[in-house]
Amino acid sequence: MSITTLIFKELRHRILGACISVLTITIALTCLVASMEAMRSYDLKTEQQLAELDQKTKETNQKLNDQIRKTMKGLGFNVHIYPATQQLSEVYAQGYASETMPEAYAQTLADSSIVSINHLLPRLSRRILWKENNTEIMLIGVDGQVPISHRNPTKPIMQPVPPGSAVIGAELAKQFKLKVRESITINQQSFTIHQIHPPRGTIDDITIWIPLKSAQNMLNLPGKINAILALGCNCTSIDRLGTIRKELKTILPNTQVIEIESKALARAESRNKVREESERTRQNIVTSRKQGRSDRQAFVTLLTPLILIASLVGLFTLCLFNVRDRRPEIGLLLSMGIPSSKIFTLFLGRAALIGCSGTLITLTIIFLLDYPLDHYWDLALLAPLLTVLSAWLPTLTAARHDPLISLKQD
Repeated sequence: MSITTLIFKELRHRILGACISVLTITIALTCLVASMEAMRSYDLKTEQQLAELDQKTKETNQKLNDQIRKTMKGLGFNVHIYPATQQLSEVYAQGYASETMPEAYAQTLADSSIVSINHLLPRLSRRILWKENNTEIMLIGVDGQVPISHRNPTKPIMQPVPPGSAVIGAELAKQFKLKVRESITINQQSFTIHQIHPPRGTIDDITIWIPLKSAQNMLNLPGKINAILALGCNCTSIDRLGTIRKELKTILPNTQVIEIESKALARAESRNKVREESERTRQNIVTSRKQGRSDRQAFVTLLTPLILIASLVGLFTLCLFNVRDRRPEIGLLLSMGIPSSKIFTLFLGRAALIGCSGTLITLTIIFLLDYPLDHYWDLALLAPLLTVLSAWLPTLTAARHDPLISLKQD
């Protein structure tokens, strides 16, 4: 009779003990799988929470970015570039820079790889006496915006003043009863009124805009400007102005930058605050989940050895009782010339088959619970190893026992 046939007959003859052993190993493996699955599920939940937070933050920032971009563009230029030698106190006091710089600076910026500003507008401005009307005005010479070479064309914030034309502030138009398409003379130069701005409540109401070349000729400053206006990007950097200055220093070292505060900048700051708050929330989630995982891991680390030890003890006890009950039978087999190695193989094969049966039942439970089987195929080795290990010592003792003593006890 083959050893395999003996193993199955052995299991069938002592079915109760075999079932108890299979149940023991199944319970042990199921507890291990449950603890491992709890950890995996916890990690997946953490990843899901972080992914949802990241997506929500991304959507919020996108909406806020669009609002900021539209608002900042509507409020106009917020970055002013002046010559490095210009006293800013003078700019704040009189509203323009007395120092000048080459008009070519604007094109140099446009041809560079600068990313922190856009919508470049060179201009030349002065307070002058409008001799024909004996009144002081702000004269601003501007052309169109200088397109930045490495970016797609964008809609300009300020439309250019057509050649030979002038744009008039609301107060000047009201005071001198000026109308669109009417001709005016400014210090012996003739212009056609192209547009009259509505009241703005600022110095713009007493300002006249003319083409840059005309202003340079009138002020005897050919090829000169005293400012470049730009729109600062909505940088994520906390020190946005520092970022702009750092870029400009490498491109136009003989300039300085100021940023005009506005509601748009406050909106830009709110974007950074949303980002910072999101990062804090994310870090809190990570910290909280990490602590929770650590607590669960400590529990699993304690539980796993206990389960393995308990299952080993249980299987060892069952096998020990089985061997003790069958000492006379083992003694008879040995006295009949059956080699101890065959008896050894019989009991260990029985233990291995019990372990395989427990593994099969456990994998079935995993499948029914819809757990990923690929995480648990190593159980196919663990369970037979546990059962063989628990049966090793009792089987070895029985196989080496003197058959005369066993028969005598019988």
